[in-house]
Amino acid sequence: MMINGWKHSKLREIVADFIVPMRDKPPFWSGETPWCRIEDIDGKFLLGSKSNQFVDEKIIKRMNLKVFPVGTVICSCSARLGVCAIIGRELVSNQTFIGLVPTREIDAEYLYYKMISQANLLQTLSSGTTIAYLPREKFEDFEIDHPILKSEQIAIGKVLSTIDLAITQTEAIIAKQQRIKTGLMQDLLTKGIDENGNIRSEATHEFKDSAIGRIPVEWEVESLNSKALVKGGKRLPLGHIYTEDDTGYRYLQTTDFINKKLIICPYIVCLKKLFIFLSDTKSKTVIYSYLLLE
Repeated sequence: MMINGWKHSKLREIVADFIVPMRDKPPFWSGETPWCRIEDIDGKFLLGSKSNQFVDEKIIKRMNLKVFPVGTVICSCSARLGVCAIIGRELVSNQTFIGLVPTREIDAEYLYYKMISQANLLQTLSSGTTIAYLPREKFEDFEIDHPILKSEQIAIGKVLSTIDLAITQTEAIIAKQQRIKTGLMQDLLTKGIDENGNIRSEATHEFKDSAIGRIPVEWEVESLNSKALVKGGKRLPLGHIYTEDDTGYRYLQTTDFINKKLIICPYIVCLKKLFIFLSDTKSKTVIYSYLLLE
């Protein structure tokens, strides 16, 4: 049932122009207009080419390249459908995209969010034996629902933009903390902590040469098999099959390693209940590999 104040529209009813890029690629790169690919999309707005590929006005006119105006919503129409962006400056692209130039009836940000939310549906509508493709005609007949009032469309876009901003800021914080963690791990695992809880430094502590580089004088280098029982995994022999019945023999796979942990009975429970169907009593528990700490 349609929400009061909303309506269904085919894209051709709310899109002023469908821009389909030319197939040919410019013979050389020169000029000020960016030539963009799907790899250049990193967020809501597309502002340029990460690989610094540009074309000049002469090439654009000679090859009749299609220029996306500012405010156009581009949507991938081949391979991975539903990848969208809003054009932030005039640019051209390859045939990966189709450009949707909104009419005054539809807000560009609302259209952008609506189209990315329809990625799975676009994929099902596509055709192609090896590479999925959705032609202009199917985009023209593609239906979306939207508020009749543009002010409501803009309000929806602002809410989603605020969430996007929060996600971007959170991801930046996580990335920064990950870099800090990586650097800290490097120091802790190669220098260690002294009796005062400080990371050792060659400026304040004694280090020595070793087979794996400089290490604190208190440390020694030993082989892994002197500290752990190392066993390799084995493939199941032909004829063995899996069963969800608990035979007492678990077959663990790499997908059972969650958050860098693998819980094995009796201390850990394998998250994926997958067992070997045994044809004889000589078979043993099979896992890919494990370390049994002494």
